[in-house]
Amino acid sequence: MADMGAKAEPSYAPKTLQPLDSIPKTGFDESRSPSSPDRTRTMSRTWMLVGMALLMLTAGGAAPEEGVDALMERGKARYGRADYEGALEEFTQVTQKDPKRAEAYLWRGRARGRCGLTRWAMADLDKAIELDPKNMEFYSWRGSCRLSWDIGNSDDTIADYTKAIDNRFEPDKHYFGRGGCLCNKGELENALADLNKAVAAAGRDEPHRRYWRGLVRMKLDDFKGALEDLSKHIQEAPQPQDTAWLFCGYVNLRLDKAAEADADFRDYLKKQPSAKTVDGYR
Repeated sequence: MADMGAKAEPSYAPKTLQPLDSIPKTGFDESRSPSSPDRTRTMSRTWMLVGMALLMLTAGGAAPEEGVDALMERGKARYGRADYEGALEEFTQVTQKDPKRAEAYLWRGRARGRCGLTRWAMADLDKAIELDPKNMEFYSWRGSCRLSWDIGNSDDTIADYTKAIDNRFEPDKHYFGRGGCLCNKGELENALADLNKAVAAAGRDEPHRRYWRGLVRMKLDDFKGALEDLSKHIQEAPQPQDTAWLFCGYVNLRLDKAAEADADFRDYLKKQPSAKTVDGYR
């Protein structure tokens, strides 16, 4: 006799048996079998696409190496914003990636000069010329930097300016620079010849160059010519040199124009009150 207290086993059998043909079909398609040719081709394409996607993701994860052109442009932009240390870093990267890129040494030299590293700057400018000796812009910059930073001697600077002049690279600018160097050497006649050419081709920079030619003329005792240049400078320069009035006063004294000299000295003292006196003038 069955134990009436025991629980009966659950039954999963259908209450009513159904004929086999009444059971709905599963819709199975042989083409969806993993072993079917169509299914194999589909899976191959899928895995190929997955592999390509992974490859693209892997490549995108590493930043591509930055080109030297982009570094050069970024360095120039930073230089233009007066971020000279930042520009120096950019140009140094260019020299490391492309050691024969002369332009990079020119710009790094300029940046180094702005950072006070003038000796290193000159080494960069020398390297730029070594790599590209036909580029007259490099000689121009080296000459200007030598003059501005007081590196080397006047002959070195004159040689760079002469190279630019001989190759017709912005000759008026280099006549002006060379004229200044010749004046410093005491070669006043040669300096005046260069400054005459610089003034003739100066355009809007003429008043500035006239100031310096006026000083050379004064040293050569050409007082009328000096007064003409200095007066023109005062009249036309956007920001005349304060000393232009001082030198006009000295020239007028030599021309026996005491009243004009007195007026010039007074104008100078208004601009430079700390001077207090000029040879007895107040």
